[in-house]
Amino acid sequence: MHPTDSTHSSWSGHRTVRGGTVEVNSVTLGIEQFGDPADRLILCAGGTTMLSWPDELCAALARGGRHVVRYDLRDSGASLTLDPETPAYTLRDLGRVSHKG
Repeated sequence: MHPTDSTHSSWSGHRTVRGGTVEVNSVTLGIEQFGDPADRLILCAGGTTMLSWPDELCAALARGGRHVVRYDLRDSGASLTLDPETPAYTLRDLGRVSHKG
């Protein structure tokens, strides 16, 4: 995974929200992180975009001592978007990636 931070803004005095992208298996995903990376991780998954997880919720979790990461699924939001008529992956490929994780 190769993170690229593109924005920095602080909240709650000492905590930071970091946004940018990561590249995983040649796919670029848009991400945002709240809190201290040294804290226990909460990965917000299940929505199509990171906006499925409200800022207020992510900030509250981070204030509680958690490192919160939310992300856009591929082909959504800030993540790499491919032509839907000719994607570079198949449903079977997605299953293999999910099974490995």
